[in-house]
Amino acid sequence: MPSPAVNYKTIADSVATLLFPRAEVVLYDLAKQKTVHIANNISKRKIGDDWALEKIGGDVVDSNGGLNCWPPS
Repeated sequence: MPSPAVNYKTIADSVATLLFPRAEVVLYDLAKQKTVHIANNISKRKIGDDWALEKIGGDVVDSNGGLNCWPPS
């Protein structure tokens, strides 16, 4: 049985194909805060890069480093 990550990569690739050339789809390892897959790499990021969500601003990442963007306020 394939790992769940394989399913997410397939979905990311499909969404990127559907929205090509206007979208990049990135999967992150939330525990390590690292990039694990990039479909339609527009930003030129690399696998293993930090996720850099704290650079976006707003309430994307809380003060403890946890994801804090859903549900939108």
